[in-house]
Amino acid sequence: MARLVRRRYGDARDDQVTELSWTDRDHLHRTAKLLLDTDQASTPAEATHQLERFRLQVVTDNSIAGDLAAQAALLTATNAGMRALLGGVHVQIADDPVLHLPWAHGLRLSDAVTRLGGHVVDVLDPTVPTFVIGDARPVRSDIVMHGAWHGWSGGVIQSPASHSTPAAMPLAGVVAGALAVAESF
Repeated sequence: MARLVRRRYGDARDDQVTELSWTDRDHLHRTAKLLLDTDQASTPAEATHQLERFRLQVVTDNSIAGDLAAQAALLTATNAGMRALLGGVHVQIADDPVLHLPWAHGLRLSDAVTRLGGHVVDVLDPTVPTFVIGDARPVRSDIVMHGAWHGWSGGVIQSPASHSTPAAMPLAGVVAGALAVAESF
C-alpha cells in the first residue's frame, strides 16, 4: 500500500495523507491520479468510479476497408480510449473487413477491436460521445466528432462533410483517433 502526501500551500500541518490502493507504477491509473492531484476525487476508489463513467463510441462505414488512415484512426481511438476511459470503447461497424494496416494486418476489424479491449455493438447510446469514421449514417449523440485526414494532417471536426482522403498517411489517422479520445472528456 502506497501513501500520497498532498502538500497544501502553507505549513506542514496542512498536509493531507491519502492511502493509495495502487501498489506500484504498473497498477497506477494516471488519469485517476490526476483527479486526486486536482482534488476532483478524494480517494483512488472515487477517482476510478468517476473514470468508469467516461466512454467513447465509434461508428464507421464500409469505406474503412480501403483506407489505412481510417483503420489507424479506429484502432488508435480504441487502444487509447480503453486506457483513458474506464467505461470502455464501443464500436459499431457496417462491415467486418480484413485490415491492411501493418499492426493489424490480416485481422478482421471486429477481432482487432476486441484484441484492443473494445466492444463491437449493434446500437449506439445517444448520451455517449461519438467518433464517426467515414460517411456513416447520421448519428444522434450529444457530442459527435467526425474524423478528418488529408496527407499528413489529421483531426476531428463537427461537420459531417467528408474531409478525408483514402490516400492520407496512416499517421494522420492516428492523430484523428487520439484527438477523438481527448475530446471525449
